[in-house]
Amino acid sequence: MIEKIKLSNEDRKFLSLIKKAAIANPFSEERKKLDIEITGVSPGTSTDRLTIKLIEAVAGKVRDLEKKGMPNIHYVADED
Repeated sequence: MIEKIKLSNEDRKFLSLIKKAAIANPFSEERKKLDIEITGVSPGTSTDRLTIKLIEAVAGKVRDLEKKGMPNIHYVADED
């Protein structure tokens, strides 16, 4: 049986923001606010730069989760 790994509060919050961003209208103000919160950039950041920072943030989180031993969703505890 696969040992399940619980997400940290930080990981849970980050992934929750990603989920909200994924279902938000990509051209809405709500989506821009979520992207800014995810990346930590200033609100005046250009759309191109914001997109780059968003990709970097998500890729970095995936790498971090892989280092914690979470190669796929089946390794994450059911409640997460």
